[in-house]
Amino acid sequence: MPLVLGPEMNIAAIYPNRTTFHISEVRSFLWVVFTYYLRTDNLDAASDTLDEIAETISDDSLIESLTMQLLAKRMEKNMELFKADEAKARNVKYIAPEIEETFEKPVFNHQEIEYLYTNGMQIDPQIIKTILELPKETLITDLELVISDGISRYAQYSEKDDYDEPSSCFVNHAIFLLTELRSNKSLPVILDVLRQGEDFVEFWFGDSFVECLWECIYHLGGNQLDVLSAYLKEPNRYTYARCIVSEAMAQIALHQPKRRKEIIDWYQ
Repeated sequence: MPLVLGPEMNIAAIYPNRTTFHISEVRSFLWVVFTYYLRTDNLDAASDTLDEIAETISDDSLIESLTMQLLAKRMEKNMELFKADEAKARNVKYIAPEIEETFEKPVFNHQEIEYLYTNGMQIDPQIIKTILELPKETLITDLELVISDGISRYAQYSEKDDYDEPSSCFVNHAIFLLTELRSNKSLPVILDVLRQGEDFVEFWFGDSFVECLWECIYHLGGNQLDVLSAYLKEPNRYTYARCIVSEAMAQIALHQPKRRKEIIDWYQ
């Protein structure tokens, strides 16, 4: 490919006698250069080319598409490295953190929190509105307590013979409400949920696990990348829980183009 595009991979170097180029020429040339670097695993050069595309061409759909391709390639390479390391390492089964189990419901600052324990995912919007209008600081404290309750009383709920949807959605409600409140300081509590393991997340979230939680991480952890990175490096964590964080990061790169390079560097 360098024989065709030139060693400098620069359109002006190929046509030294020209001083102007049509935008479609530049677009096509840079797309080919990006694709070449991507397919030859030169991801740093691909990232630099993508920066040049973003600075030169006003095409959001193209930039989003190439960004996702680059992120996917980085994840693929990281997975290859992970598998190589895994092949050399001793297999370790996921170990859930120890928790103090209890059979008693917490005492909340606001009695309205009880609605979260008696309503399923089709909860009345007026109830949500009423709860969100409560004093913010004590409300956040209560919602974090709801999540902790879902962790400490998980055994009690999971051992019931019949699944009751209205009484089994309080953890979901609390997470969504904290996200709505943009309670960034609650991120450690959300990460505690991700630390609980496969059986836990399957019980509380079911098949909607990824769909439910990536947006929460996106909003609450988007400016706490160091905290998220530290979580991903914790040993013996549930694989799909880690994917929640990765999905949130990919969405930041997609919806906040100015942070794309920051997110790509974070993956490295």
